[in-house]
Amino acid sequence: MKLKSFVAVTAVVTAGVALAKFESNTTLCQIQVSSPYTNTVVALPLVEVGGSADTINPADYVLTNGLVTGSYMYIKEGDTLKGWALTAQGWEPCAVAEARTNAVIHSVAAADNEAVARGNAVWLFRNGASLGEKPIYLWGQLSLNEATNTATGAYTMMGNASTNAVRLTALNWQVPPAVGDKVMFIDDSAYGVTNEFTCSSSANPPSWTFVTNSTRTVIIRGQEKQITTFFDVELAPNSVNDPTIDPGAGFYFYRKSTEGTAPKVVW
Repeated sequence: MKLKSFVAVTAVVTAGVALAKFESNTTLCQIQVSSPYTNTVVALPLVEVGGSADTINPADYVLTNGLVTGSYMYIKEGDTLKGWALTAQGWEPCAVAEARTNAVIHSVAAADNEAVARGNAVWLFRNGASLGEKPIYLWGQLSLNEATNTATGAYTMMGNASTNAVRLTALNWQVPPAVGDKVMFIDDSAYGVTNEFTCSSSANPPSWTFVTNSTRTVIIRGQEKQITTFFDVELAPNSVNDPTIDPGAGFYFYRKSTEGTAPKVVW
C-alpha cells in the first residue's frame, strides 16, 4: 500500500498531532513535523494500521503531501542504507545515494514489505520544491505500548516514539549513555550537524554539555582583531538551550565506543 495523500478524519488536534478514535479501539493518528531543511531525521512513533506488531513500513507512513519527485528517504541498519525514492506512483524501493564520503556505506532498495520497529527513524531528503513552510506529514495507528531506542552501532537514528514533546534532559534512559556519547540534531540543509550535545556524566539521568562561543575585540600591533573562543557549557534542564524533541522529530545518537552495554531510551 502506498499512501500518496491524506484525507483528514480527525477528532482531536494537539501540538501537531491529530487523532481519530473508532469503535474498534483503533486510534488513527496524523503527526505534522515542521522542518525547513532539505535533510530531516523523522521519527517512527506510529504503527501499521490493523497490524499485529509495533512496526511500520515507512513507505506507508511518510505521506507524500507537499513532496516532489526527486525526494528520497532511508533507514540505516549498521553500514547499510535501505531506501525509497519518490516517483509519480509514490514511494518506490530504491538504492539511494549517500553524500558523505568518510565511511563505506552500502545502499540497497528497501523491501516491499519493509517492517521498521516503532521508535526508530528515517532520513528524509526533500527535493528543493518541498521546502519552505511545507510540513512533513506522518500517518499510522497509535500504539500505547512502550517503545525503545537502542544505540546498536556507532551511529543510530532515533526518534520520539510518543505523541508528547520531550526535553533532551528529560529522556527516560533505561541504559544511560557513556561519557563522550553524543546526541546530534540535524539543523541545516547539508549533511552537517549544528546542534550537538555531549554526555558529560553517565549517571541516570545523564548530564550534557554543548559548545558555545564568545567573541571579543583585542588590539594586536595597533589593529583591532576579533578573537572567538569556544568552550563547553553544562546543559541546564528546561533552559532555552535544552532542545525540545517534538512528536515525529528524530536525531542521531553517536557512541564514542561500541563496547559495553548499548544505551537505551524508553518512550
